[in-house]
Amino acid sequence: MADPWIGRVIDSRYRVIERIGRGGMGSVYKVEHVRMGKIAALKLLHPELGQEPTLAARFRQEAEAISRLNHPNIVQVFDFSQVGDTLYLVMEYLAGENLGVLLRRQGAWPMSRCVRVLAQVCDALSEAHATGIIHRDLKPENIQVARTQSGQDLVKVVDFGLSKMIDREQPEAMETRRGTLVGTPHYMSPEQIRGLPIDVRCDIYSLGAVTYRMLTGQHVFSAPTPVAVLTKHMSEPVVPPSRVAPEGAVPAAVDAVVLCALAKEREERYPSAQLFKEALLGAANRSLAEAVATSPTLRPPSGTTPAATGPALPERRGADQVDDIPLLPGRTLGTDPEAARFTRGLRRGRVLRGGLLLAALGALGGAFYWYAIRRPNTLAPTREREPNDMPAEATLLRPGQPVSGLLGKRLSDAESDRDWYRLVVAGAAAQQLTAQVSALPNMDLALELYDGRGQRQAAADAAGAGLGEMIPAWPVTTGSYYLLVREVWRVGRSPTENVTDQYRLEVALAMQPANWELEPNDAEGNANPLAIGATVDGLLGSAADEDTYRVDVPHPRLVGEVSAVAGVDLVVEIWRQGSTKRKLIDAHGSGASEAISGIRAHLARPIFIRVRRKDQRKSLEQAPASLDAPYRLRVWPKGTAAPTRARPDTRS
Repeated sequence: MADPWIGRVIDSRYRVIERIGRGGMGSVYKVEHVRMGKIAALKLLHPELGQEPTLAARFRQEAEAISRLNHPNIVQVFDFSQVGDTLYLVMEYLAGENLGVLLRRQGAWPMSRCVRVLAQVCDALSEAHATGIIHRDLKPENIQVARTQSGQDLVKVVDFGLSKMIDREQPEAMETRRGTLVGTPHYMSPEQIRGLPIDVRCDIYSLGAVTYRMLTGQHVFSAPTPVAVLTKHMSEPVVPPSRVAPEGAVPAAVDAVVLCALAKEREERYPSAQLFKEALLGAANRSLAEAVATSPTLRPPSGTTPAATGPALPERRGADQVDDIPLLPGRTLGTDPEAARFTRGLRRGRVLRGGLLLAALGALGGAFYWYAIRRPNTLAPTREREPNDMPAEATLLRPGQPVSGLLGKRLSDAESDRDWYRLVVAGAAAQQLTAQVSALPNMDLALELYDGRGQRQAAADAAGAGLGEMIPAWPVTTGSYYLLVREVWRVGRSPTENVTDQYRLEVALAMQPANWELEPNDAEGNANPLAIGATVDGLLGSAADEDTYRVDVPHPRLVGEVSAVAGVDLVVEIWRQGSTKRKLIDAHGSGASEAISGIRAHLARPIFIRVRRKDQRKSLEQAPASLDAPYRLRVWPKGTAAPTRARPDTRS
């Protein structure tokens, strides 16, 4: 039968050209914008599924989640709405083929190409996980691979339709509560199969299974039925990929990385896609030095003739930049199963230092333990102590005491110098950390903050070459934190060396003020609660920072205000939980406050309020203003007096 959608114009905007795919939730069509002529892909939810409230809510969740993602390795969403009873989502039209098709046609890939593609997949997952989104169905068919004019692989991760917003109050997935499994048997983690609550480590397992397939051409587990495959995931040990692939194709170091990602217990896997990428690149750099590590420029495969002026891979500022260069050197990650994880490397470094110190001090061991472990910041130097290229070698930091360092001699032709610092936060009270690194004349710097598990908490890359960077007022609790100072890596450019000019890194800790925002709060799932009649202070501490607040409203009509921030054009978004419609408030320009009005609350559903910069893309291209200048948000019932409190103090 003829497809009734082909030739139809949807919402007077999108002319349907042809159907290009079909999945469990709907069909995907190639469409053309009738006024602009732009080609896009349009995903329609099956009409019969749209009648089921839970599935329709899942589709809206997909649209809400993906529309906030902006990364060169994630499919970009332009629009979503409803036509009749059918919900739809409009996204970029992708060239190339999915990885599943390529693997079925080509078999196992050379490791150097695998690593370049997987590094981009890790970048995409890191971006999604940082936003609170779990893919939940990562597989080769959801990884689109295209070729740039210069002959390089460009990856787009697609179909976040089964993604789940991380919600601390409701940890179980909608699909689990309905008694169904979400995912694909060959790539599904054991906890998904058992219907347990999940976190980002289920994507790490799927990523390990995809890596196994790329390296060997075979699935981790195969069986006659899907149920038998699922059973093997839960109970059967994984055969190392080196035993399945042709002899010598997969080295032992890469074996260890893949087996760590495919651990049955999620506590034994890499805690983030970023650390998986680091370990994989480190193992590949050691095993394929000439193919991967000797040049950061991605070469086209033999037999191709790239265009002389073709574009390179998109620059990814502030993320993990170059496919060939790990964020960390990874010399201890992936070398053997006992040393494969970030936390084990940190523990080994602490044990070694502690053992040597106790042996040297002897009878003074008890006193030194208290001094060095309970108060380690008192031992912090004023200059970096090389080598500090890994977290286990990190130089100690003391709050309020600047430390100087050099991003000097590169580690190799493909690895720039990088400096790790460790800060111990003591005390039970909530605190805020502000970190600032001064400029280097010839470098574009990045400053990143990690917790003790290796999970990136915050990153600063708002300014360009010759400018400093700052992470302002980030909430921290008791424990160890790690700061990384590095150059922003770019594809096709060798690392910079500067053996003469020093940067200065300084960290300050302050008590967490009352009524201050708690990061991260960029999504519904981690929105800060805001009581009616109360005020909250917050910072737009980076170009892309968005602060989201949840108002549980017992009053039907609310008004409010966001105070001005010098040099910043503020925008306020307001929406009701479960609704795709948003009210945008942008009545005034730069340096002006914005009045909030016309909130018609629904007593059964909370209201969400988001504060952000107006032109985030422009801010990403130049240093944004007032990163440390707070705004004040307040909401109160219409017809009553506005709550008053002293203006927020500028925090340094």
